[in-house]
Amino acid sequence: MTIPKPQNKKKFYQRWWFWLLVTFVLLGGGSTTAVLLLQDNQELAVDMISDTIEVERRDLKKTVSTTGKIVPEHSEQLSFTMTGKTTKINYKLGDQVNKDDELIEIDGGSYARHADEVIKAPFDGRILAVNTFIDDAVMPGISVVEIGYRTNFVEFTASESEVFELKTGQIVDITIPSYNNGNTTYHGVVESIDTVKTTSDAVSQMTGQASSTEVGFIVKVRPTDVPAEVMNLIGLTVDLDVIVAEQANLISLENAAIQYDEDNQPFVYLPTTDQTATELPKQNVTLGFETNEYVEIVDGLNEGVEVVLYIPQANASSPF
Repeated sequence: MTIPKPQNKKKFYQRWWFWLLVTFVLLGGGSTTAVLLLQDNQELAVDMISDTIEVERRDLKKTVSTTGKIVPEHSEQLSFTMTGKTTKINYKLGDQVNKDDELIEIDGGSYARHADEVIKAPFDGRILAVNTFIDDAVMPGISVVEIGYRTNFVEFTASESEVFELKTGQIVDITIPSYNNGNTTYHGVVESIDTVKTTSDAVSQMTGQASSTEVGFIVKVRPTDVPAEVMNLIGLTVDLDVIVAEQANLISLENAAIQYDEDNQPFVYLPTTDQTATELPKQNVTLGFETNEYVEIVDGLNEGVEVVLYIPQANASSPF
């Protein structure tokens, strides 16, 4: 009698129903994951549009914001007319001097016919720089001392677009980042605006050729209440807000809430409690006076109305 060979049974992972089950589990799990991701994104979108702001009355100021430096109202570089050796330096950096005070003296000795020469202060002022030292050999025409007026300005450079908004007499808010942590606001007035654009000369390190770069229009601000200890620091950096226009008690809204349609017409989104709504209600508005942060609402919204501050630019969608 012949004994039949036992048949090799297929292992469970070789059977068709196992892979069908695996496929089902993977598809089912992936779909579940996708649904969870979609739900998370939808909840995030709801959070993004939940911030609202209220239409309020405000005093609006339009400003030109910039950075400037403290500079002397006027300064002069002083030099000798002959060669010599420095023998006396009577004042140091920052000292106040009166007109005709003797600042620096040289001894011509064998360098010149005259025994000595003295530089005197041409006006009442302050010493801004001393460029020599005792026994230093000096040459004619080379600056050895700089003197400036005792009064200082704040100076900044205005761009071509800014200069059209600036006028003498405008009020300026001044803060000094390095003084009192910038927490105190001081004030000043626009004193002068140059009508000729300033250029900066530079020499290329690659070619050695000189070139001029347009910088802007120099504007001087006369501070009215900045402490003297601050104003005496030539070159100190200050922050400036020049008030170029202002209007009081305007119904206004933050600029970030304003949207524009395809025809560039402004509107805002209004919040809704309708859970079935597929989009937020829109309200067309007419805009008026505008600053860097706020804009006047001339028509379309009343004081106290709430509007949506931010609208997400893309909606969540399933990856399948």
